[in-house]
Amino acid sequence: MAVDRDSSSFSILNVGADFTMPENGDLVNEGSGYNYGFEFTAERFFHKGLYFLTTLSLFESRYSGSDGVERNTAFNGNYVVNLLGGKEFAVGKSNALSFDSRLTYAGGRRYTPIDLDASIAEGRTIREEGEIFEAQYEAYFRLDLKVTYRMNREKWAQQFSIDFRNITNRENIFMETFNARNNEIETRYQIGFFPDVQYRVYF
Repeated sequence: MAVDRDSSSFSILNVGADFTMPENGDLVNEGSGYNYGFEFTAERFFHKGLYFLTTLSLFESRYSGSDGVERNTAFNGNYVVNLLGGKEFAVGKSNALSFDSRLTYAGGRRYTPIDLDASIAEGRTIREEGEIFEAQYEAYFRLDLKVTYRMNREKWAQQFSIDFRNITNRENIFMETFNARNNEIETRYQIGFFPDVQYRVYF
């Protein structure tokens, strides 16, 4: 596992958690990491217009950098629950109206708290080196609902749909950052309620 040559908490395992690329260049293959857990899946395949899929994952994800200290990885949310389901109703001889829903409930992202005093002194984000990925944001929750009307013809079909994403408008935390202009810690959130209207033609 790629880690810094000098003693540090860095590991390539955590790259991608904040959608940035590290600038660490002097790496050696001396780190370690492990994942273990349990996953349960229950599924009803599409039958008589009804389907559902349920998954439950419980897991532990840990790593050690070149400093030899074992820590949570950035992805160690510990649990994820997904519920998907839908029902289709026939309309006339060839049309169909369907309702689909998706629910996700997951452990919050791991993060390293910001050292506010050090950040103010430096004028940039400084994180608590002794608390790497020890803190965790609130649990992630999102509920989507999609309504679709499909009109089938002999050689083609057209479909209208509206997808209500994050219908509860849950404010899921993406990350915390230090604002050097006002010397405060700001919270950035993931997308809120967002309706997506679609029209498709199938040949």
